[in-house]
Amino acid sequence: YNNEDTLRIPSSPPTLHGTINPSGPSNLKLTITDFNRNQTSRSLPLRKRIPAHWNIEHSQSSIAITRSYTHDGYDRIQFYSGSNTFIPVEQTLYRLNSTQWYIHPESARQGVRALSAVGDEIKWIIPPPDQDSLVLNYQWIGKEAGFIMRLENETPYIYPITYIVNGPNGGHTGELVQTTPYSAESDIIPLAVMARGESLTLGKAPSSNQFQLNPMQPLSPGDSCSMSLKQTGVTLQAANTGKGDLYIQCDTLNAEFGDATVVGNSLRVINTEQSQFNGQLIVSKSSIDATYGIFKPGKRKTWKRLTGVDSTGNLQLDIDGSGVFYVFKDATPPEIQFTGSRGSMRRGERLVFSLSDNSGIVRPLEKFHRATLDGQPFFPDYNPLRHELSFHVPKRMGAGQHIFAITIRDQSGNETGFSHAFTVKR
Repeated sequence: YNNEDTLRIPSSPPTLHGTINPSGPSNLKLTITDFNRNQTSRSLPLRKRIPAHWNIEHSQSSIAITRSYTHDGYDRIQFYSGSNTFIPVEQTLYRLNSTQWYIHPESARQGVRALSAVGDEIKWIIPPPDQDSLVLNYQWIGKEAGFIMRLENETPYIYPITYIVNGPNGGHTGELVQTTPYSAESDIIPLAVMARGESLTLGKAPSSNQFQLNPMQPLSPGDSCSMSLKQTGVTLQAANTGKGDLYIQCDTLNAEFGDATVVGNSLRVINTEQSQFNGQLIVSKSSIDATYGIFKPGKRKTWKRLTGVDSTGNLQLDIDGSGVFYVFKDATPPEIQFTGSRGSMRRGERLVFSLSDNSGIVRPLEKFHRATLDGQPFFPDYNPLRHELSFHVPKRMGAGQHIFAITIRDQSGNETGFSHAFTVKR
Protein backbone atom coordinates (compact mmCIF):
# COMPACT_ATOMS: atom_id res chain seq x y z
CA TYR A 1 0.00 0.00 0.00
CA ASN A 2 1.04 3.63 -0.40
CA ASN A 3 1.72 5.33 2.93
CA GLU A 4 2.74 8.80 1.71
CA ASP A 5 1.05 11.37 3.95
CA THR A 6 0.67 13.82 1.05
CA LEU A 7 -1.90 11.56 -0.63
CA ARG A 8 -5.44 11.74 0.73
CA ILE A 9 -6.33 8.38 -0.85
CA PRO A 10 -3.84 5.50 -1.06
CA SER A 11 -2.74 4.65 -4.59
CA SER A 12 -1.62 1.06 -4.37
CA PRO A 13 -0.48 -1.06 -7.33
CA PRO A 14 -2.82 -3.83 -8.52
CA THR A 15 -0.01 -6.39 -8.23
CA LEU A 16 3.16 -6.89 -6.21
CA HIS A 17 6.30 -8.27 -7.81
CA GLY A 18 9.47 -9.59 -6.24
CA THR A 19 12.04 -12.36 -6.24
CA ILE A 20 12.53 -14.61 -3.22
CA ASN A 21 15.31 -17.17 -2.92
CA PRO A 22 14.71 -19.23 0.23
CA SER A 23 17.67 -21.29 1.39
CA GLY A 24 15.37 -24.02 2.66
CA PRO A 25 11.79 -24.66 3.80
CA SER A 26 10.41 -21.31 4.98
CA ASN A 27 7.24 -19.27 5.33
CA LEU A 28 6.41 -15.91 3.74
CA LYS A 29 3.91 -13.70 5.58
CA LEU A 30 2.25 -10.87 3.64
CA THR A 31 0.34 -8.11 5.46
CA ILE A 32 -1.58 -5.41 3.55
CA THR A 33 -3.05 -2.35 5.31
CA ASP A 34 -5.54 0.08 3.77
CA PHE A 35 -6.09 3.80 4.48
CA ASN A 36 -8.35 3.02 7.46
CA ARG A 37 -5.74 0.69 8.98
CA ASN A 38 -7.69 -2.46 8.10
CA GLN A 39 -5.24 -5.32 7.68
CA THR A 40 -5.23 -8.54 5.68
CA SER A 41 -2.54 -11.17 6.19
CA ARG A 42 -1.65 -14.29 4.30
CA SER A 43 1.05 -16.89 4.80
CA LEU A 44 2.67 -18.76 1.91
CA PRO A 45 4.88 -21.81 2.42
CA LEU A 46 8.07 -21.58 0.36
CA ARG A 47 10.96 -23.80 -0.43
CA LYS A 48 13.90 -23.47 -2.71
CA ARG A 49 13.20 -25.09 -6.09
CA ILE A 50 16.04 -27.56 -6.49
CA PRO A 51 16.27 -29.93 -9.48
CA ALA A 52 15.92 -33.43 -8.04
CA HIS A 53 14.87 -36.97 -8.87
CA TRP A 54 13.74 -40.02 -6.95
CA ASN A 55 15.17 -43.51 -6.86
CA ILE A 56 13.57 -46.60 -5.30
CA GLU A 57 15.42 -49.82 -4.51
CA HIS A 58 13.64 -52.94 -3.28
CA SER A 59 15.15 -55.66 -1.14
CA GLN A 60 13.72 -58.38 1.08
CA SER A 61 14.32 -56.45 4.28
CA SER A 62 13.68 -52.84 3.24
CA ILE A 63 12.75 -50.34 0.57
CA ALA A 64 15.26 -47.52 0.08
CA ILE A 65 13.72 -44.26 -1.18
CA THR A 66 16.29 -41.69 -2.30
CA ARG A 67 15.71 -38.10 -3.36
CA SER A 68 18.82 -36.72 -5.08
CA TYR A 69 19.65 -33.11 -5.91
CA THR A 70 22.00 -31.55 -8.45
CA HIS A 71 23.43 -29.37 -5.66
CA ASP A 72 22.91 -28.74 -1.93
CA GLY A 73 19.37 -29.39 -0.73
CA TYR A 74 17.21 -31.41 1.61
CA ASP A 75 13.56 -32.11 2.29
CA ARG A 76 11.74 -33.32 5.38
CA ILE A 77 9.14 -35.84 4.25
CA GLN A 78 6.60 -38.07 5.96
CA PHE A 79 5.32 -41.25 4.34
CA TYR A 80 1.80 -42.70 4.28
CA SER A 81 0.24 -45.83 2.81
CA GLY A 82 -2.48 -45.88 0.19
CA SER A 83 -5.05 -46.08 3.01
CA ASN A 84 -3.55 -42.95 4.69
CA THR A 85 -1.80 -44.93 7.42
CA PHE A 86 1.39 -43.32 8.68
CA ILE A 87 4.49 -45.29 7.65
CA PRO A 88 7.36 -45.10 10.14
CA VAL A 89 10.84 -44.61 8.71
CA GLU A 90 13.36 -47.14 9.92
CA GLN A 91 16.36 -45.00 9.05
CA THR A 92 17.06 -41.59 7.45
CA LEU A 93 20.40 -40.67 5.89
CA TYR A 94 21.11 -37.00 5.10
CA ARG A 95 23.89 -36.46 2.60
CA LEU A 96 25.20 -33.37 0.83
CA ASN A 97 23.21 -33.93 -2.37
CA SER A 98 20.56 -36.45 -1.34
CA THR A 99 18.29 -37.74 1.39
CA GLN A 100 17.55 -41.44 1.79
CA TRP A 101 14.76 -43.08 3.77
CA TYR A 102 14.34 -46.78 4.61
CA ILE A 103 10.89 -48.30 5.18
CA HIS A 104 9.75 -51.88 5.72
CA PRO A 105 8.32 -53.69 2.63
CA GLU A 106 5.18 -54.67 4.57
CA SER A 107 4.31 -50.98 4.91
CA ALA A 108 4.29 -50.56 1.11
CA ARG A 109 1.74 -53.24 0.22
CA GLN A 110 -0.93 -50.58 -0.49
CA GLY A 111 1.50 -48.14 -2.07
CA VAL A 112 3.56 -45.33 -0.57
CA ARG A 113 2.78 -41.63 -0.59
CA ALA A 114 4.99 -38.76 0.55
CA LEU A 115 4.09 -35.41 2.10
CA SER A 116 6.67 -32.62 2.33
CA ALA A 117 7.07 -30.64 5.55
CA VAL A 118 6.40 -27.37 3.70
CA GLY A 119 2.90 -28.39 2.65
CA ASP A 120 3.34 -29.57 -0.95
CA GLU A 121 0.74 -31.78 -2.56
CA ILE A 122 1.04 -35.39 -1.52
CA LYS A 123 2.96 -37.51 -4.03
CA TRP A 124 2.75 -41.18 -4.83
CA ILE A 125 6.22 -42.70 -4.51
CA ILE A 126 5.04 -46.27 -5.11
CA PRO A 127 1.62 -46.52 -6.81
CA PRO A 128 -1.01 -48.85 -5.34
CA PRO A 129 -1.14 -52.38 -6.77
CA ASP A 130 -3.95 -53.82 -8.90
CA GLN A 131 -4.57 -50.73 -11.05
CA ASP A 132 -6.23 -51.02 -14.45
CA SER A 133 -3.93 -51.48 -17.43
CA LEU A 134 -2.10 -48.38 -18.67
CA VAL A 135 -3.08 -47.24 -22.20
CA LEU A 136 -0.68 -44.35 -22.52
CA ASN A 137 -0.62 -41.31 -24.79
CA TYR A 138 2.20 -38.79 -24.55
CA GLN A 139 2.85 -35.27 -25.77
CA TRP A 140 5.96 -33.07 -25.73
CA ILE A 141 5.42 -29.47 -24.65
CA GLY A 142 8.17 -26.85 -24.92
CA LYS A 143 9.09 -25.12 -21.65
CA GLU A 144 12.02 -22.84 -20.89
CA ALA A 145 15.17 -24.42 -22.38
CA GLY A 146 13.70 -27.90 -22.77
CA PHE A 147 10.46 -29.89 -22.84
CA ILE A 148 8.07 -31.50 -20.42
CA MET A 149 6.35 -34.79 -21.22
CA ARG A 150 2.60 -34.89 -20.63
CA LEU A 151 1.24 -38.41 -20.08
CA GLU A 152 -2.44 -39.30 -20.25
CA ASN A 153 -4.26 -42.57 -19.66
CA GLU A 154 -7.74 -43.47 -20.91
CA THR A 155 -8.93 -44.22 -17.36
CA PRO A 156 -7.93 -42.78 -13.95
CA TYR A 157 -4.42 -43.93 -13.08
CA ILE A 158 -1.91 -43.20 -10.33
CA TYR A 159 1.52 -42.68 -11.87
CA PRO A 160 4.82 -43.57 -10.20
CA ILE A 161 7.01 -40.62 -9.26
CA THR A 162 10.05 -41.80 -11.23
CA TYR A 163 10.60 -42.13 -14.96
CA ILE A 164 13.51 -42.82 -17.29
CA VAL A 165 13.77 -41.65 -20.91
CA ASN A 166 16.06 -44.19 -22.57
CA GLY A 167 18.13 -43.17 -25.60
CA PRO A 168 21.32 -44.01 -27.49
CA ASN A 169 23.39 -42.10 -24.92
CA GLY A 170 21.87 -43.73 -21.84
CA GLY A 171 18.92 -42.90 -19.62
CA HIS A 172 17.60 -39.61 -18.23
CA THR A 173 15.87 -39.94 -14.85
CA GLY A 174 13.34 -37.43 -13.56
CA GLU A 175 10.24 -36.84 -11.49
CA LEU A 176 6.58 -37.12 -12.50
CA VAL A 177 3.87 -34.90 -11.02
CA GLN A 178 0.26 -36.11 -11.09
CA THR A 179 -1.81 -33.26 -12.61
CA THR A 180 -5.26 -34.88 -12.99
CA PRO A 181 -6.70 -38.32 -12.20
CA TYR A 182 -5.79 -39.25 -15.79
CA SER A 183 -2.53 -37.41 -16.47
CA ALA A 184 0.93 -36.55 -15.19
CA GLU A 185 3.77 -34.27 -16.29
CA SER A 186 7.51 -34.64 -16.09
CA ASP A 187 10.02 -32.08 -14.96
CA ILE A 188 11.97 -30.23 -17.68
CA ILE A 189 13.80 -32.62 -20.01
CA PRO A 190 16.73 -31.36 -22.14
CA LEU A 191 16.11 -31.02 -25.88
CA ALA A 192 18.72 -33.62 -26.87
CA VAL A 193 17.16 -36.19 -24.50
CA MET A 194 13.62 -35.51 -25.74
CA ALA A 195 14.58 -35.68 -29.41
CA ARG A 196 16.56 -38.92 -29.17
CA GLY A 197 14.31 -40.73 -26.67
CA GLU A 198 13.61 -44.31 -27.79
CA SER A 199 11.60 -45.65 -24.84
CA LEU A 200 10.04 -44.54 -21.57
CA THR A 201 10.25 -46.47 -18.29
CA LEU A 202 7.72 -45.58 -15.59
CA GLY A 203 8.53 -46.62 -12.04
CA LYS A 204 11.13 -49.04 -10.79
CA ALA A 205 11.30 -52.81 -10.91
CA PRO A 206 9.51 -54.96 -9.96
CA SER A 207 6.52 -52.75 -10.86
CA SER A 208 7.84 -50.74 -13.82
CA ASN A 209 6.20 -50.24 -17.23
CA GLN A 210 8.02 -49.55 -20.49
CA PHE A 211 6.67 -47.80 -23.60
CA GLN A 212 8.14 -47.05 -27.00
CA LEU A 213 8.79 -43.44 -28.04
CA ASN A 214 9.20 -41.98 -31.52
CA PRO A 215 12.74 -40.56 -31.73
CA MET A 216 13.67 -37.70 -34.04
CA GLN A 217 16.48 -37.68 -36.56
CA PRO A 218 19.37 -35.35 -35.69
CA LEU A 219 20.89 -33.12 -38.34
CA SER A 220 24.28 -31.61 -37.52
CA PRO A 221 25.48 -28.26 -38.92
CA GLY A 222 26.27 -28.53 -42.62
CA ASP A 223 24.58 -31.95 -42.97
CA SER A 224 21.69 -32.86 -45.25
CA CYS A 225 19.46 -35.90 -45.68
CA SER A 226 16.81 -37.30 -47.98
CA MET A 227 13.76 -39.15 -46.59
CA SER A 228 11.46 -41.16 -48.85
CA LEU A 229 7.85 -41.12 -47.64
CA LYS A 230 6.57 -44.08 -49.63
CA GLN A 231 2.90 -43.96 -48.62
CA THR A 232 2.50 -40.52 -50.19
CA GLY A 233 5.14 -40.75 -52.93
CA VAL A 234 6.92 -37.72 -51.45
CA THR A 235 10.65 -37.23 -50.89
CA LEU A 236 11.80 -34.81 -48.21
CA GLN A 237 15.16 -33.19 -48.74
CA ALA A 238 16.41 -31.42 -45.62
CA ALA A 239 19.55 -29.48 -44.81
CA ASN A 240 20.94 -27.72 -41.74
CA THR A 241 22.66 -24.54 -42.91
CA GLY A 242 23.18 -23.15 -39.41
CA LYS A 243 25.79 -23.65 -36.70
CA GLY A 244 23.76 -25.71 -34.23
CA ASP A 245 22.06 -29.12 -34.20
CA LEU A 246 18.45 -29.54 -35.26
CA TYR A 247 16.03 -32.48 -35.19
CA ILE A 248 13.37 -33.60 -37.66
CA GLN A 249 10.56 -36.15 -37.61
CA CYS A 250 7.97 -37.28 -40.18
CA ASP A 251 4.70 -39.06 -39.50
CA THR A 252 1.85 -40.24 -41.75
CA LEU A 253 -1.66 -38.82 -41.30
CA ASN A 254 -5.12 -39.48 -42.73
CA ALA A 255 -7.82 -36.88 -43.36
CA GLU A 256 -11.13 -36.46 -45.18
CA PHE A 257 -11.22 -34.40 -48.38
CA GLY A 258 -14.79 -34.30 -49.61
CA ASP A 259 -15.93 -37.91 -49.76
CA ALA A 260 -12.40 -39.34 -50.02
CA THR A 261 -9.74 -40.24 -47.48
CA VAL A 262 -6.36 -38.68 -48.28
CA VAL A 263 -2.93 -39.50 -46.85
CA GLY A 264 -0.46 -36.84 -45.82
CA ASN A 265 2.68 -36.19 -43.83
CA SER A 266 3.32 -34.29 -40.63
CA LEU A 267 6.78 -32.72 -40.46
CA ARG A 268 8.17 -31.61 -37.12
CA VAL A 269 11.33 -29.54 -36.98
CA ILE A 270 13.01 -28.45 -33.75
CA ASN A 271 15.69 -25.82 -34.17
CA THR A 272 18.25 -24.74 -31.63
CA GLU A 273 19.36 -21.12 -31.36
CA GLN A 274 22.01 -21.37 -34.09
CA SER A 275 20.50 -23.99 -36.42
CA GLN A 276 18.75 -23.24 -39.71
CA PHE A 277 16.40 -25.67 -41.47
CA ASN A 278 15.92 -25.63 -45.24
CA GLY A 279 13.74 -28.27 -46.86
CA GLN A 280 11.91 -29.24 -50.00
CA LEU A 281 9.05 -31.63 -50.68
CA ILE A 282 9.35 -33.34 -54.08
CA VAL A 283 6.58 -35.51 -55.51
CA SER A 284 7.43 -38.24 -58.01
CA LYS A 285 6.31 -37.34 -61.56
CA SER A 286 5.20 -40.92 -62.22
CA SER A 287 2.40 -40.71 -59.65
CA ILE A 288 0.77 -37.37 -60.57
CA ASP A 289 -0.82 -35.36 -63.35
CA ALA A 290 -1.69 -31.67 -63.78
CA THR A 291 -4.68 -31.89 -61.39
CA TYR A 292 -2.53 -32.70 -58.35
CA GLY A 293 -1.38 -30.21 -55.74
CA ILE A 294 0.13 -29.90 -52.27
CA PHE A 295 -2.44 -28.83 -49.68
CA LYS A 296 -2.53 -28.12 -45.98
CA PRO A 297 -5.62 -28.41 -43.78
CA GLY A 298 -7.16 -25.26 -42.32
CA LYS A 299 -9.91 -24.39 -39.89
CA ARG A 300 -13.48 -25.63 -40.23
CA LYS A 301 -12.62 -28.46 -42.61
CA THR A 302 -11.06 -26.20 -45.21
CA TRP A 303 -7.99 -26.88 -47.35
CA LYS A 304 -5.45 -24.40 -48.63
CA ARG A 305 -3.61 -25.21 -51.84
CA LEU A 306 0.09 -24.43 -51.38
CA THR A 307 1.30 -25.21 -54.89
CA GLY A 308 0.48 -27.20 -58.00
CA VAL A 309 2.23 -28.88 -60.88
CA ASP A 310 4.44 -26.42 -62.76
CA SER A 311 4.96 -26.12 -66.53
CA THR A 312 7.67 -28.80 -66.48
CA GLY A 313 5.43 -31.33 -64.75
CA ASN A 314 7.19 -31.02 -61.39
CA LEU A 315 5.36 -30.77 -58.07
CA GLN A 316 7.57 -29.48 -55.28
CA LEU A 317 7.42 -27.09 -52.34
CA ASP A 318 10.11 -25.22 -50.42
CA ILE A 319 9.59 -25.34 -46.64
CA ASP A 320 11.37 -23.71 -43.73
CA GLY A 321 9.87 -25.45 -40.72
CA SER A 322 7.19 -27.70 -39.26
CA GLY A 323 3.88 -28.31 -41.03
CA VAL A 324 1.28 -30.75 -42.30
CA PHE A 325 1.22 -31.50 -46.02
CA TYR A 326 -1.08 -33.57 -48.24
CA VAL A 327 -0.64 -34.46 -51.90
CA PHE A 328 -3.84 -35.33 -53.74
CA LYS A 329 -5.85 -34.81 -56.89
CA ASP A 330 -8.47 -32.08 -57.05
CA ALA A 331 -10.42 -32.31 -60.31
CA THR A 332 -13.82 -31.37 -58.86
CA PRO A 333 -15.10 -27.96 -59.96
CA PRO A 334 -16.89 -25.61 -57.55
CA GLU A 335 -20.67 -25.41 -57.43
CA ILE A 336 -23.09 -22.49 -57.56
CA GLN A 337 -26.82 -22.64 -56.81
CA PHE A 338 -29.68 -20.14 -56.82
CA THR A 339 -31.17 -20.10 -53.31
CA GLY A 340 -34.49 -18.53 -54.24
CA SER A 341 -37.66 -20.25 -55.37
CA ARG A 342 -39.11 -17.76 -57.83
CA GLY A 343 -38.34 -16.98 -61.43
CA SER A 344 -40.27 -13.68 -61.47
CA MET A 345 -38.71 -10.73 -59.70
CA ARG A 346 -39.61 -7.12 -59.07
CA ARG A 347 -37.16 -4.31 -59.58
CA GLY A 348 -35.04 -3.83 -56.43
CA GLU A 349 -35.52 -7.41 -55.23
CA ARG A 350 -32.42 -9.39 -54.28
CA LEU A 351 -31.16 -12.58 -55.94
CA VAL A 352 -28.86 -14.79 -53.84
CA PHE A 353 -26.57 -17.60 -55.03
CA SER A 354 -24.55 -19.94 -52.81
CA LEU A 355 -21.01 -21.00 -53.74
CA SER A 356 -19.23 -24.15 -52.54
CA ASP A 357 -16.11 -26.19 -53.25
CA ASN A 358 -14.77 -29.49 -51.96
CA SER A 359 -11.77 -27.64 -50.49
CA GLY A 360 -14.13 -25.56 -48.34
CA ILE A 361 -12.55 -22.37 -49.71
CA VAL A 362 -14.16 -20.07 -52.26
CA ARG A 363 -11.58 -17.64 -53.59
CA PRO A 364 -12.08 -13.83 -53.77
CA LEU A 365 -14.28 -13.23 -56.78
CA GLU A 366 -12.35 -10.35 -58.28
CA LYS A 367 -9.69 -12.88 -59.30
CA PHE A 368 -11.68 -16.04 -59.80
CA HIS A 369 -14.90 -15.15 -61.56
CA ARG A 370 -16.33 -13.63 -64.71
CA ALA A 371 -19.96 -12.46 -64.53
CA THR A 372 -22.34 -10.96 -67.07
CA LEU A 373 -25.92 -9.70 -67.03
CA ASP A 374 -27.57 -9.97 -70.42
CA GLY A 375 -24.12 -10.38 -71.95
CA GLN A 376 -22.66 -7.23 -70.40
CA PRO A 377 -19.90 -7.30 -67.70
CA PHE A 378 -21.51 -7.29 -64.25
CA PHE A 379 -20.16 -7.14 -60.71
CA PRO A 380 -22.38 -8.78 -58.08
CA ASP A 381 -21.80 -8.50 -54.32
CA TYR A 382 -19.99 -11.29 -52.49
CA ASN A 383 -20.19 -12.27 -48.80
CA PRO A 384 -17.01 -14.30 -48.05
CA LEU A 385 -18.27 -15.44 -44.63
CA ARG A 386 -21.48 -16.97 -45.98
CA HIS A 387 -20.04 -17.82 -49.41
CA GLU A 388 -22.95 -16.02 -51.01
CA LEU A 389 -23.16 -14.07 -54.25
CA SER A 390 -26.00 -11.58 -54.60
CA PHE A 391 -27.32 -8.56 -56.45
CA HIS A 392 -30.49 -6.46 -56.58
CA VAL A 393 -32.51 -6.28 -59.78
CA PRO A 394 -31.58 -2.87 -61.26
CA LYS A 395 -34.38 -0.33 -61.06
CA ARG A 396 -33.88 0.64 -64.70
CA MET A 397 -34.03 -2.94 -65.96
CA GLY A 398 -36.77 -3.51 -68.50
CA ALA A 399 -39.58 -6.00 -68.06
CA GLY A 400 -39.19 -9.49 -69.48
CA GLN A 401 -36.60 -12.24 -69.31
CA HIS A 402 -32.95 -11.61 -68.40
CA ILE A 403 -29.97 -13.92 -67.96
CA PHE A 404 -27.30 -13.72 -65.30
CA ALA A 405 -24.21 -15.82 -66.16
CA ILE A 406 -21.03 -16.45 -64.21
CA THR A 407 -17.93 -18.63 -64.44
CA ILE A 408 -16.17 -19.43 -61.14
CA ARG A 409 -12.83 -21.10 -60.60
CA ASP A 410 -11.44 -22.80 -57.48
CA GLN A 411 -7.85 -22.65 -56.18
CA SER A 412 -6.93 -25.75 -58.22
CA GLY A 413 -8.06 -24.14 -61.47
CA ASN A 414 -11.29 -26.14 -61.90
CA GLU A 415 -14.02 -24.02 -63.50
CA THR A 416 -17.81 -24.08 -63.43
CA GLY A 417 -20.09 -22.16 -65.78
CA PHE A 418 -23.53 -21.20 -64.47
CA SER A 419 -26.46 -19.20 -65.82
CA HIS A 420 -29.77 -18.21 -64.26
CA ALA A 421 -32.74 -16.84 -66.15
CA PHE A 422 -35.24 -14.63 -64.34
CA THR A 423 -38.19 -12.52 -65.39
CA VAL A 424 -38.73 -8.91 -64.34
CA LYS A 425 -42.40 -8.06 -63.78
CA ARG A 426 -43.99 -5.04 -65.40
